[in-house]
Amino acid sequence: MRLRVLGVETLPSTSSASGQRLARHVKQEINRAVNLFLDDHCHTTIGLEDLSVSTMRLKAKRMNAYLRASQLAHIPDQLVWGAKKRGIRIVFVNPAYSSQECPHCHFAHRANRPSQQTFCCGVCGYADHADVVGACNIANRVTDVVLNACRTLEAANKLLADRHSAWKAENGYP
Repeated sequence: MRLRVLGVETLPSTSSASGQRLARHVKQEINRAVNLFLDDHCHTTIGLEDLSVSTMRLKAKRMNAYLRASQLAHIPDQLVWGAKKRGIRIVFVNPAYSSQECPHCHFAHRANRPSQQTFCCGVCGYADHADVVGACNIANRVTDVVLNACRTLEAANKLLADRHSAWKAENGYP
């Protein structure tokens, strides 16, 4: 949609000269943004979801083309390289249910995300912007050794369910 506003109907092929220029420009902008970010956060630990962008696929072929053209996979690589150069610690965390888990009661369910921007816990009623909730969960997982040790979605789901049950027992929920 944003490209259409700018007057771009289709993205050029990455094998064409204009497509290669666009890819280089996008990478340069990513590098610039990453360097600014790392300069502003030089005394912190950075938590990133351990995701494989190369395996992401969307339903529409056109969206897959946009995903490839966005150079999204370049961002974590550049963050790791720049952080290592500056001595900044980066921790990759388990991404399982990070956008669906309530940071308050640990209830993880798809219904907690009624829309792309909205998070509302179905148990405790905690509500916030979905990106803020996801960022809070990632920040909490930086030091969560037990969750980061979970290697399957089922193991992560069971751990979150156990934590939710413990929270319910502590807070008098049925």
